[in-house]
Amino acid sequence: YAYHQFREQFPGVKPPWSWRSLPPLDPNQQVLAWVRARARDFARSHQDD
Repeated sequence: YAYHQFREQFPGVKPPWSWRSLPPLDPNQQVLAWVRARARDFARSHQDD
């Protein structure tokens, strides 16, 4: 999931595989806003009109 979200946010860039061995970080405000926007867009695209 994280790999594909990274590819969506940064087109044409693949994350290095070494990221898998790093400990998780808390997301900053910019990342949280992006995740919320993606969730909102997904929900809107699946609403019945």
